[in-house]
Amino acid sequence: MTPKIRYSVFSLMATAAITAAMGLGLAWPWLISWLVSGNAVAFSLYGWDKRSARRNRFRVPEITLQVMAIVGGSVGAFTAQRVFHHKTKKQSFRIAFWSIVAVQAGLLIWYFGYR
Repeated sequence: MTPKIRYSVFSLMATAAITAAMGLGLAWPWLISWLVSGNAVAFSLYGWDKRSARRNRFRVPEITLQVMAIVGGSVGAFTAQRVFHHKTKKQSFRIAFWSIVAVQAGLLIWYFGYR
């Protein structure tokens, strides 16, 4: 398994495990639990990647950071970008990130507009 796939699978599994724990322990609805845990994992990954960059170690693949934004961690990702000053200058990454946010916003507007 390549590092890109390994990081993405690990991140999604961590999100699922935290979601399950929150759903069982706090009796939160699964979507709320998923979003909270996904944002926490996304935030943590950005922090880990920034730390790895400073120490010249193996980095979290960008696709993993994007996947976490896609599956609902975009708020955590945005917050981490501001807190850690990370992934704020690379144009291609920013375009991909804001495209994900735009699609998510469009889906929310569509969902709540037709409900």
